[in-house]
Amino acid sequence: MLRSVLSLTLPLALFHPSLVPGTQVEAQRSVPQRSVPQRQVLTPGGDRLGYAPVAPPYTGERRLAGLVLARDPVAGRTVLCGGAVIRSRSRSLVLTAAHCLYDQGRRLREVSFLPGFQGGRPPLGVWRAVRTWVPERWRTGAGTTDQLPYDVGLIGVAGRGLALEDVTGRGLRTQPTRHGTSLRGLELLGYPAGRRYPGTDLYHCLGDAAEGAARGPGVLVTRNCHAPDGGSGGPALHDGAVAGVVSSSSPLHDPRGFTVLTRLGGRAFRRMLDESDRWMADESDRWMADESDRWMAERWTGGRPSVAAWAVDQGLPCLIACRTMSSQMAWVTSASSAVSRRPSRTASRNSRHACSMPRCRATGTQSGRRTSVSPGV
Repeated sequence: MLRSVLSLTLPLALFHPSLVPGTQVEAQRSVPQRSVPQRQVLTPGGDRLGYAPVAPPYTGERRLAGLVLARDPVAGRTVLCGGAVIRSRSRSLVLTAAHCLYDQGRRLREVSFLPGFQGGRPPLGVWRAVRTWVPERWRTGAGTTDQLPYDVGLIGVAGRGLALEDVTGRGLRTQPTRHGTSLRGLELLGYPAGRRYPGTDLYHCLGDAAEGAARGPGVLVTRNCHAPDGGSGGPALHDGAVAGVVSSSSPLHDPRGFTVLTRLGGRAFRRMLDESDRWMADESDRWMADESDRWMAERWTGGRPSVAAWAVDQGLPCLIACRTMSSQMAWVTSASSAVSRRPSRTASRNSRHACSMPRCRATGTQSGRRTSVSPGV
């Protein structure tokens, strides 16, 4: 029965909202009072989708979650997803959904990770992707439900001449599971955006999950959580490890909503993890030096427009964009030294310019081009 439900609903929704024109707007207009029946909500204080905000400060495994931003140069939109730091030899890998990195047959660009994103601010900085990985089956698939077991991706990041885990602490260990395995007591993390969700704070949902596919590596399906827009790529935690990532969900008007989680136990994921970790470890000396000398100097000392100005121009909500720049100014890195806490004059000027742009002044917190921002899921 569940297999037939997946076959009917998932092609219509949420590999990405842009795949079905008008899906996001239409779903929001017709959202029922509850997509998850009250008796199935396991999260204390959970809303109609089973989610509740995480009280700051984020601690434990939650501190390793963050926001993933990417740019689709063809569609001209910014993609928002969740992600999490995972344990690796290179200490610089982020786990997310494949469709947050490679969507509609093309690789997304200008990928960044903001660990510990809280209240619209990245307290641990903005980490640029130096390379991304998705399974070959995801790149070459036809956009059907058979791709869901491969909707997992990895991001190798760099920033400030340090490894990511030097700043966040040790990453999450991965918990592989096989087809047919059920898991109880999962915690889904993400940054929902859209109706009733700010897109600036971490939310969580508790749920139990069972097998949802008849063959292949399999997927986990939970009916205790109905992932909203922006939930894609967020980790599914289990016993202090990450057991999967949020891949997709049924349409928001579904009165019996469910969420699909991609497992981490297949051969494709293991190969991708080994390859990415080896590449990042082997290339670490080069890209860490490059980051100190080029990327951070350019971004934060005036070599190019600030991230805030870029984000506002591309339609990112002004609240996120301006707070991002304001926080990052405390972490300006010069080309020849370690972290400096003295913001550059150019960075300050760029930030003021971005946050005083007409779209931000007019609305206070939201960009006039909000529709160009596409939350994952």
